[in-house]
Amino acid sequence: MSDLVLSTFNLRNMQLAGLHRFPGAVPYDQTFYRRKVRWTGDLIRLVGPDVMGFEELWASNALVEALDHVNLDDDYRVVARPPDETGRQQNALIVHERHDVVSEEWIADLPDDLVLKKGDDDETSISVDTERFSRPVLKVVVDLEVGGPQKVRVTFLVAHLKSKRPMNLDRDTLARPTFMSPDRTALGSALSTIKRTAEAAALRVLVSRIQYPDPDNDDEGMPVVVMGDLNTSSNSTELDIITTQPQYRLEHGSGVGRSSKWGLYSVATLQHLRSLNDVYLTYLHQGFHDSLDHILGSQHFYDHSAARVWSFREASVFNDHLPFAHLGSDHEQHVADHGIVRAVFDHDPA
Repeated sequence: MSDLVLSTFNLRNMQLAGLHRFPGAVPYDQTFYRRKVRWTGDLIRLVGPDVMGFEELWASNALVEALDHVNLDDDYRVVARPPDETGRQQNALIVHERHDVVSEEWIADLPDDLVLKKGDDDETSISVDTERFSRPVLKVVVDLEVGGPQKVRVTFLVAHLKSKRPMNLDRDTLARPTFMSPDRTALGSALSTIKRTAEAAALRVLVSRIQYPDPDNDDEGMPVVVMGDLNTSSNSTELDIITTQPQYRLEHGSGVGRSSKWGLYSVATLQHLRSLNDVYLTYLHQGFHDSLDHILGSQHFYDHSAARVWSFREASVFNDHLPFAHLGSDHEQHVADHGIVRAVFDHDPA
């Protein structure tokens, strides 16, 4: 059986030396930049991915340099937009040369048929008006080599949903006479949560359209993988929206999981079911651990599915660097502030 290694890596603002990232940030100097390039390249080599998604990439040639540092630049196709000196981060992907990239697309706008509105009842009415993702979702179609001439087509979506950081409020809100300082954080956090939840619903709509362009089709659908910094925990409502909460088989005699037309299976959950404790930690902030980075696969990546193409072997998170990510100034710390998720599947058709 040939294996398949999938990974997601939040790069923590990978930008060239001397270029700005966002207002107020000090540009990297050459020494810091070289350290970050070397550290990033070493982690990519350690993971050894077939397909790896990236978030917070500001300059695509910085990622190319990281691959070159470990002599992997000829082994991978980099799917990323050209360098943008105006400073806009993007999602990106690398694909091992044994696989074929069929198409690539960055999706900035939410689907037209995403309607977040409920009635005129005073108790339940709500309307959410938002038109774009915080960061465009990267959609890449890849023909994965599975041994010999055979290939299996999979669509990868690399997403970076709205962060938990409170949104800045409009001036007219802040200027109200009754406005109190604690409300700034409360309202800003509420807006971020609403935005992130809307993006999760939009991502779900994108996945459904990819899985089944014809909703009446009852075949096994297109294999889909969602990966990235989703800024939400494994048991969150946002993740439930994206995955549609498929059931996992917990006992031998059960038929659960044989088919899940719309479901996405979380690598974190698959690993939890094989572990004695929670070992899936990708983020550390103010002393609290969390799991914000995810790999979600359609039924084609679930062991008990009749549509299985790959079976899950194991998942690990490279997170030993997290306690050091927030020490010192941004100018001194070159390590990422998220763990790198690595999941291994075996080509094992049902």
